[in-house]
Amino acid sequence: VQPAPLSRALYEALIPTGPLRVPDVPNPGGPVGYRSAALPVVSGSVIKVTDATGDPNYFVALPAGVQLIPETVALIISNANLARQKVLDSDPATIAGLPQAVGFDVSMYPKGPLTLLDKGAEPVTCVLWQKGSGESQSAVTTVSGRRLPIPVGDEARVVTLVSGPDRGAASNVYIGSDAPNFLQVTGVEPDSPRAESLWWVSNSGVRFGVPTQGGDESRTRDALGLTAAPVPAPWSVIRWLPAGPALSYAAAMTQHDTVIPDTPAKVLDKQGG
Repeated sequence: VQPAPLSRALYEALIPTGPLRVPDVPNPGGPVGYRSAALPVVSGSVIKVTDATGDPNYFVALPAGVQLIPETVALIISNANLARQKVLDSDPATIAGLPQAVGFDVSMYPKGPLTLLDKGAEPVTCVLWQKGSGESQSAVTTVSGRRLPIPVGDEARVVTLVSGPDRGAASNVYIGSDAPNFLQVTGVEPDSPRAESLWWVSNSGVRFGVPTQGGDESRTRDALGLTAAPVPAPWSVIRWLPAGPALSYAAAMTQHDTVIPDTPAKVLDKQGG
């Protein structure tokens, strides 16, 4: 299987985690004190237990006891053949009578088995970051498909940015008709407590800084009609929007002899005859 290219923007929008490796099982294949004829486990044995609802749960045998693990970890350990035996079947009562242990962290592993997507059939991959009003944690998900995950007919709202990747901006941006445009930077982590810089985002995808300190902070926000609370958004997404000038009272009252131009952009190719 060949990995697909990953853009810097997509990479930064994902929550960083540790690498998915075979867990460090102590003395794999070695004896454990709770082995029995009914459950002939060794260190590194994977045990499958089906509960009353029919759902499978997985455990790994460690010298100190059994540890509950996600199905993904069970597959990794089983494929690595640490115990040199097949997955063992057991029942809830037997597992409940065994010592419990925690030998390694499994929080970074996916809960279920991995599914590889055909990028030829689903060439578009996006990260969705959501945090509702009053919610303490955000939700990060990925979606893939043949087109952008926007309403049919909204393709005309996709704006091509003059800046582009050559100057650290996105190639294109889409701002939905009901999207919030007064944002406050937070971290990409689900429980990030960060509440940092404020930005107002135009329909064309340009971000304008709004002062968060200084004497004209409230005056600027009142003048712009920004009386509602800002909506949190991760910097890993906001930073790809081209930056306009700061929306401050002091900046608006400053005189200029000329309008400062954008840095030179690519010359458009001639189209047509």
